[in-house]
Amino acid sequence: MKRKFLLIILAIACAFCLALGLTACGDNGGDNGENNGGYDDGNGDNQGGDDNQGGEQHTHAYGDIKWSWADDYSVTAYAECACGDRIEGTATVTSQTTPATCTQDGKTVYSVIITINGTVYNDEKTQTIPATGHDYTSEITKQPTCTEVGEKTFTCGVCGDSYTEVVEATHSYTSEVTKQPTCTEVGETTYTCGACGASYTEEIKALGHSYNSEVTK
Repeated sequence: MKRKFLLIILAIACAFCLALGLTACGDNGGDNGENNGGYDDGNGDNQGGDDNQGGEQHTHAYGDIKWSWADDYSVTAYAECACGDRIEGTATVTSQTTPATCTQDGKTVYSVIITINGTVYNDEKTQTIPATGHDYTSEITKQPTCTEVGEKTFTCGVCGDSYTEVVEATHSYTSEVTKQPTCTEVGETTYTCGACGASYTEEIKALGHSYNSEVTK
């Protein structure tokens, strides 16, 4: 009887120990089931984090590439994932310039090609260069005479564009009084062109009398 009782006690103790062992094993297995591993940031680096639970791994989904051009036309490109992770890169910018002319705008085109996360992207910006306008100098290309018009030509020293303006014909007159006026007769001023001899006259009004009075009686 006593032996039977001891066997029962021993069986209960073994069952209790076995139950404890299974519980500990289950807890350890649960810990191993949690995946606290990181994610690939797109550059081959595995970033650790608590967002991967229960073996579920986060995969980045980056949106459209965004371009950030500076005033000096350097550029940074970047893309962002919904989780906040961001990948970016800086590329060398090349440029090609079409010079401005006197009448047409020029331009400089800045181009960039960059590879981010294995994908190639490109973008460009255009800077307008205003037309310079003509740079004219002038010269008399036909001297005017007393009766015929002359010509002044304006020529652009950059592109050769030109236009002309009329130089008016004109006499070069000098004047002299060729007949003095009297009290009752008009006088005359004669204008003579020193270049061609042409002349004309203008009347000088009679002076009129200049009376003095005295008491004679």
